[in-house]
Amino acid sequence: MFLLALLAHGLVLLTDFLIWDGWWANADLGLPDAGILTRQLTEAGKPMEGWFLAPLRLLGSFESRVIAAKAAGVACWVGSFLAMHVCLRRLARLPLAVATAIACLAAVAPVYEVLGDVSLVMYPAGVLLFWIGWVLVADSLDRRGTAALFVRAAALALLFVSFNVNSLLVMHYAVAATFAILRLRDLRWPALRGRAAQAAMRAPDLLAVPIVFWLWKSVFTPTSGHYADYNRVAFELPKLALGCLGLVVDFLTPMMRDAIASGVWLLLAAVATAATWWLTTRRPETTAAAEPEPWLGERLVACGIALIVAAAFPYMVVGQAIMSYGWWSRSCLLFPLPIAMTIVGLLLSMNRRVLPGRPAAWLVGTVAIAVLFLGACWRDTLTMQAYGAKQAAIRRDLQELIRRDAPAAIQLRDYYPIRGTNDFYPIAIWTFLAAPADALPTTLVLETGGTVPGRVSVGDDVKQGADGKPMVVMGRLPLSSAELQRLIDTETGMPYAMTAIRRTGPHLLVAIHPAAPGSDDGPRIGIEYLRRRWLAPDTLNDYVTSLTRTLVEPLPPITN
Repeated sequence: MFLLALLAHGLVLLTDFLIWDGWWANADLGLPDAGILTRQLTEAGKPMEGWFLAPLRLLGSFESRVIAAKAAGVACWVGSFLAMHVCLRRLARLPLAVATAIACLAAVAPVYEVLGDVSLVMYPAGVLLFWIGWVLVADSLDRRGTAALFVRAAALALLFVSFNVNSLLVMHYAVAATFAILRLRDLRWPALRGRAAQAAMRAPDLLAVPIVFWLWKSVFTPTSGHYADYNRVAFELPKLALGCLGLVVDFLTPMMRDAIASGVWLLLAAVATAATWWLTTRRPETTAAAEPEPWLGERLVACGIALIVAAAFPYMVVGQAIMSYGWWSRSCLLFPLPIAMTIVGLLLSMNRRVLPGRPAAWLVGTVAIAVLFLGACWRDTLTMQAYGAKQAAIRRDLQELIRRDAPAAIQLRDYYPIRGTNDFYPIAIWTFLAAPADALPTTLVLETGGTVPGRVSVGDDVKQGADGKPMVVMGRLPLSSAELQRLIDTETGMPYAMTAIRRTGPHLLVAIHPAAPGSDDGPRIGIEYLRRRWLAPDTLNDYVTSLTRTLVEPLPPITN
């Protein structure tokens, strides 16, 4: 399982891309006196997140922090599935084959594309602490006396810290209920009611720790400033209904579609399926242990669906999108286990009904899906690397313009979409992307359009060119010094990080286009970028430069 998880996500270790908040977070980590992260995390009510990022401050360069974040993210992600497997065996008491299948599918589930980004180090680390906490809970149940108390205290401490990923508060109770349901043999209501009361009396500390954390958070680390309404919970039926619809349309459906999008990986899955079928038929004595107890599949499906709801619920009630691609996949952090549990449960149930004479046939489907998921993980990583290469090309051009012209503001139009990645960046992200790696930004960069394929951006006008073909005339946002100040104060989210930006001066309109047709093929660009980065580094800069075509037009200077 360790090797499978590393195979699925180890490619991240070879990449060097940043996503969204990673641009300003990495900049602040290299500026000890800037205080951007400290203030932003305090206002967002998550000061503990700084603890996870603090070690990165010890690293001297922009690039070294990117590499360290990748290594930390992958290590925590892989480690969490190893701990999850222990919990499935010891707390859920699942058979070895079933627990291993669930943990393996969870490890390769292509749901979290932002693994290893500098700004998100806390998230896989929090998941790892969560599952280690549950492992220690299992260990405390096997001990007596003082040793049990110490282990239990350590478990509670790890769970408490892990709840800094606030969505784990809901998942904590869902996981506890799942363990109880899976280990019970009698699921009739009188038995369930009695066992639930007994479990609550035996483990009041486990039930109380999320409540204690939330009270502590509400009293000592409330949201404030720009983030005063950050992630405010609202139980609104229309919002929840849209969230459920989005869960299916924007997350589950694209994930399944992407898993079967590659002919190469479909072929590999077919080969793996045939090999597994041959093994289960030729060597029945080695697969007899894979035969589960009756109705385990149905219980796994029920628990899996309940966990999917628990993983989505915290994001739906605060209005955050749940999508399977790009930056938005940060909301999908807790879906690997629910998805894996549901899939294995369905396979077990189908096996019992369709092929009762071959009780290990469900393993064939598990292997096939694992291979398809593995391929999707690789494609996702390569696509995000392609996006990172494109952003690096834009960054180079913007930084050169800033060095040459010292503009107060740049209006940016990004006409270079890459399928399956982000479709826009907010002002603060573009501004820090264009800033030097070792200094605060001096130019405000605002994207006044979006990378929406086949559609003219807002403010654009389509006219007939001299050659008779349609020509897009980009709209211009009138900017004054006062409007620039307003954008900094109200739209960036961190005006305290924009103190070095010029309020008057030159003003540019910049359009980014792909340098060649077909430049939206993320995996192909990602493969070529990594090939050059590791095998031909002398050619990497030229390759990055060749990705984009930048058009620049001066606008009226910004004055008082």
